Amino acid sequence: MKNVVAQINSLRGHPAVAGRIATGQLSLHGWFFALDNPSVLALDGDTFVAIQDDEQMPVALPGRRRIAIQDAFAVG
Repeated sequence: MKNVVAQINSLRGHPAVAGRIATGQLSLHGWFFALDNPSVLALDGDTFVAIQDDEQMPVALPGRRRIAIQDAFAVG
C-alpha cells in the first residue's frame, strides 16, 4: 500500500497533473488489490477503505478549484 501512496505523491508533483488538480479538472485515485482476500481497497485521503458497490468512489487527492491569492484580494 505504501507504493500506491508513493505513486500518488509522485503524480501530484508533475506540473501538468498539479495544474489540473488546482483547477478542479482532475482528481487522483489510488487502488490496492488485496490478493489474500480478493478485494479492492481505495485510498481515501490518507487511509485505505474497501470499495462498496453502492457508495461513491473514494478519492485519494480530490481536484479543487483554487482562487489565486491576487484574485482573492482584487477590488473591482
